[in-house]
Amino acid sequence: MTKTLKLKWIVVASFLNNAGASLMWPLTTVYMHNYLHQSLSTAGIVLLFMASAMVAGNYLGGWLFDHWSPYKTAVVSVTIAMVAVFLLIFSMIGQFLHYY
Repeated sequence: MTKTLKLKWIVVASFLNNAGASLMWPLTTVYMHNYLHQSLSTAGIVLLFMASAMVAGNYLGGWLFDHWSPYKTAVVSVTIAMVAVFLLIFSMIGQFLHYY
């Protein structure tokens, strides 16, 4: 029996994942510059590594989609990405609240 995932749920999960990742970029820059007293160049390098990790993850996800079960790949990858983004968001918010 083949499992199917409705396209609207994939779109919603992808939107949430990308919105969360996009939220992290300005927060990371502000946090590193204002609270860790690092230069904006250092913050840019950190964002470069973050974007590179996203490229590598997307490549791995595409490979797994082609060579493994597309349904399992979609569910596992979206779950991992959403958990990671939520953990990062809440840890950054906690750091901001710590300083105020």
